[in-house]
Amino acid sequence: QRVREQVTEAALTKVTSDSNRVDQLLTLQKKIESAVLTGGNAVGEQLDQFFTEFTSLSASPNEPAQQQALLETGSQLAAALRDASSLLNNLTQNVCLQIDNETVSLNDNFEALNSVNAKIARFSKQGIEHGSELDQRDRIINELAEVIGVDRAEIAGGDLHLTIGTHSIHQGANAMELTVQRNNDQVDLVLGEAGRPMELETGRLSALVETFNVTIPAFEEKLDQLAAELIAQVNAVQSTGIGTTGGFQNLIGSIEIEDSSVPLSDALPGSTL
Repeated sequence: QRVREQVTEAALTKVTSDSNRVDQLLTLQKKIESAVLTGGNAVGEQLDQFFTEFTSLSASPNEPAQQQALLETGSQLAAALRDASSLLNNLTQNVCLQIDNETVSLNDNFEALNSVNAKIARFSKQGIEHGSELDQRDRIINELAEVIGVDRAEIAGGDLHLTIGTHSIHQGANAMELTVQRNNDQVDLVLGEAGRPMELETGRLSALVETFNVTIPAFEEKLDQLAAELIAQVNAVQSTGIGTTGGFQNLIGSIEIEDSSVPLSDALPGSTL
């Protein structure tokens, strides 16, 4: 005999959605951390080494070995920044692919849920035992809950009402379908023919969309800001110095200036490469 407690089932569904969101977020955050903060060429480690060599050069600016060491650590830091940017870009592509795969799986479960729910409604009207179908429906709903936040309510006659985000869904003749829309490097999920993006709070898809739309772009922006500020500060220090034998007669650089008669520190204030 099958004992069903609707309150317990609803609570289990919510816990399933919440825990899968947390697990997915932790997995993605570890990947971001690996791309930016850890590994043999981590940005933080290379930045520390660069400033260490900079300090050492300040103590002995005429030492060729120290000058070379600073150049090498500068190149390593630049490589670390490029590597971190590339890894974040790869992670963005992987997250996008995972969103597509989760959406396909979700739509398959919508189809299965619609089918079994129709069978339950039919058996209920005919007075036929349908405990096996109810178990199957619970399993499908919990699989949906892993991917997307679902609230459930059973209706007299064996029918089922679902709420996903702010969308209220009544299972009818046709199964609902989730589609992925991309606009300006942002991903939106649209359910059915509503035409407006869903606001997800739980499930793996909510974590994936948040990571794609918010978390990774925020890290990319911070990397860009770090690189730009580092370039500006190094250029500012370099532009105030003179050679060991006095002023320079000629300078070769990669930053274009309009007026060579003014100090470099004034020619392009706040300039970046």
